[in-house]
Amino acid sequence: DQRINRSFKQNLQQLQALQTERKQQHAVDMEEARLLSQLSLSQGLAYDPARDGFVFSSAEINASTDRNNRLNEAKALAQPASLIPFPGAKIKAAA
Repeated sequence: DQRINRSFKQNLQQLQALQTERKQQHAVDMEEARLLSQLSLSQGLAYDPARDGFVFSSAEINASTDRNNRLNEAKALAQPASLIPFPGAKIKAAA
């Protein structure tokens, strides 16, 4: 009974480690696909994720890009107003 329980716990830990690794790789791959998609868009080209070895659809990449853009806007709004430069403001370089 203890042997089965120990084996189960080891298998569960291995599964969780693999899932964590897979999720991390998914996030890295999505970031790369998102950046390559934005590059293509900026050049006026259609982006084919499969050409770069991704399994994501264009819709998934676009949804991720949209979510990332909205999160960035929300983070900018959450900053104190004194930290957000206004349009045309000159930013001083660090000494």
